[in-house]
Parts: sequence; structure tokens; C-alpha cells
Amino acid sequence: MSWERVQDWLELLRATDVGDLNTGLSPQGNRAAWSAALDALSPEVLVQVSAVPGTPYDTAAFVAAATVFTAPLEWLAVLLGRGATVGLKPPSAAPDAAELLARSAARVGLPLSVVDRDHALQHELIVAMGGDDTMAALRATVPATSRLLDHGHRFSVAWLTELASVDALADDVALYDTRGCFSPQLVLTPISGPVVAEAIADALCRAGERLPVGEIAPSEAARLRARGALARVLGRELRGEGYSVHLLPADRLRPDGLPRSVALAQVADFAAAQQVLAPWVGTISTFGTDDASAAFPADRTAALGQMQRPPVLRVHDGRDWLRATLRP
Repeated sequence: MSWERVQDWLELLRATDVGDLNTGLSPQGNRAAWSAALDALSPEVLVQVSAVPGTPYDTAAFVAAATVFTAPLEWLAVLLGRGATVGLKPPSAAPDAAELLARSAARVGLPLSVVDRDHALQHELIVAMGGDDTMAALRATVPATSRLLDHGHRFSVAWLTELASVDALADDVALYDTRGCFSPQLVLTPISGPVVAEAIADALCRAGERLPVGEIAPSEAARLRARGALARVLGRELRGEGYSVHLLPADRLRPDGLPRSVALAQVADFAAAQQVLAPWVGTISTFGTDDASAAFPADRTAALGQMQRPPVLRVHDGRDWLRATLRP
């Protein structure tokens, strides 16, 4: 076991300025995401993780997606802490974060290296994140001697019942620029839609002063224009510097992780919200809400403002991931 070295590694990472990493986020966005991910890996949490019983794998690989550059952190910390030799396959367009993680790990004697896809497939345990097509292709090539934990497309939703909660929701939207499975791609509310749309837009404007939006890819810009055009015809679009809010009829909501953008619908009550979300049961990662009485079948329920800050001990994509990364 290598938990003490993992603690040393995390301390090195906490002291590292990641503002210049090529992640698609702004420098401020990089730093905020980095801090949030490392905050979850406290010494107390690692003690709890180390107490989870089971036999670890000797070798493991993590195949990272391009959307959330900090996603490997908790998985690597756990795998390395258990004593595995770990390979990290970065997204091809953004290898900076992976190289930083490997260099820092080498400084404290942890066996973490950056690998390509072929080398990743040679490990006993392979954890992979990405789109559904990518995961399907990976499943077809993983050798029978390896165990694959694949994580395809999922998304998160928010149920907002108080205008006082819009700043907390804006924090969830701004962190990672609404990319990744914990980001609130759809927001439902029983309050007047136009009123909530204005309030969210104002909150996103304030959030942008603290965390400027990062890069917007041409494909994302095209999807933003398309959803904005639909909102202008059927509802309302509010746009500002780097953010947008699209008020739509509930039956026109579609999950899409667009940068710093909210798809919003007004419904009569929570029962109506449940009906809207029913087609996506089983694919919702986090249900964020300011209503303690509301419950929806998602992997995790979180207070608004905490959707993008998951605890390490949790169910992830329907699995207790800490146990799933141990030998069966």
C-alpha cells in the first residue's frame, strides 16, 4: 500500500499552479476545478478509502475523456494508494494534465506513467470515460484477461424552487463550463420561467466575473446557435459575455453539455418535473436540488452548488466504484 506517498503527491499537486494547462477552461477555471477536485481528497477521506476491504489489482489504466481534466485524480489516488502500477491515457488533444500528474507522481516514487491506447489495454483493470461510441469501440478491443469499467455519456439535472438558489446553481454551471456528467444540463422550476431565466442570467454574469468562460469549440458554438434559435421562437433566450439561458417548453428540453449554458423549463410541480425526466431514468448522474423533500432516481442527490463536487465515497454510474476497482 502507498497511501503516504499518495498524500505527498496530493500535497505537491495542491502547490502547483495549473492556470496554463491546456484544458479548454480559462486559467481561473483551471484553478477552481483543480482546487475542487483536490479538496475532496482529504486525509480523512483517504483513511476511509483505505479501509474498504478487498484485493487490489496489480496493474490498472485510466483512459481519460477530454471534458473534465480533473476526473482521473480521485481514481488515480485510489489505485496508486492500493499499490497498483498505473497507466494514464490522456485525451489526444490535451495531454498536459496527464503529463503533470505523472511527473509529480514520479517525484514521490509513485508508479504512474502516461501511456497510449494500446499500452492501456495491457493492464489488468481498465477504467475508461468518454462518449458512448468510444466506449463501444473500447469494449470490442479489451482483451478477455482485462476487466473494463467503462463510463459512457451521462448528464445531470437540477430542480430549482427558490430564487435565492440561483447563485449556487450558477456555481454548478460555471465550474468546468457545464461540461462533464455532473454538470446541470437541464433545469426545471415551478417558478415563473421568465423570472427564473432572468435571475439565472444575472447569476451567471456574476459567476463569469470570478470564473471567465474558456474556449468554445466551433461545434459547440453551432449547437448553441441552434438551441438559441429554438428558444427565440418557442420561449426566450438570454445571452451575455460567455453565457446563455434558454427558456423552452418542457417537451423540447434535450440534454446537451453546452459551455456555460442552461436549458430551462417551467413545470407545474415536482410531479410534472418527474414526468419530464422520466425518459432519462438510468442516465442521470446527479440530481441537484434546493428542495430537501424532492427525490429522483439518480446516482446521487446533491444540494445546488455541490453538484460538481462529488464525495469520493459514492455510487458512480450505478456502481460503488471503490469496490468495483477491487478484484471480484
